[in-house]
Amino acid sequence: MCPASSRAFLTPVSCAVAFCLTAFLSGKIYAAPVDAHTLVIKYSIPDYTKTVDDNADVIISGTLEFIESRDKHSGAFYKYAVIHTDTPYRLKEGDGLDDSNVTPTTYISLTPHTHHNALKEFTPYLGRYVTVSGKLSSTNGGGPLLDYKTLTRSQRDD
Repeated sequence: MCPASSRAFLTPVSCAVAFCLTAFLSGKIYAAPVDAHTLVIKYSIPDYTKTVDDNADVIISGTLEFIESRDKHSGAFYKYAVIHTDTPYRLKEGDGLDDSNVTPTTYISLTPHTHHNALKEFTPYLGRYVTVSGKLSSTNGGGPLLDYKTLTRSQRDD
């Protein structure tokens, strides 16, 4: 969108060109004019996104965080652990895969080994940069889920 201060000087076509140029430089979306009155915006997956098969064995590095959410049916609050990765991950499109699994995400949910007190298992790693290995699989509308085998602290390579 064109800034409000520049609207008086720019025509709709020049606003579209400015938006198109900005989107092109960001590498995330691009705009393609269909005709004089329509502008179609398309999303393209960045080249740095890692696409893996459903139930693939992966090794992922990132910061361990807790997410607090509310159940949409009961209204109850719950927390779960995620790995906030530097690189977006997505599952390869296929039969039965929900859109939330193929949309690139930098937040990968972790399956706890102890369901009774799941957060205690991850508390020593909270806020730490970790490396996790395990199987990345699809869920029913919740995005990819990592059933981890190993979880270790690691150094961030900057």
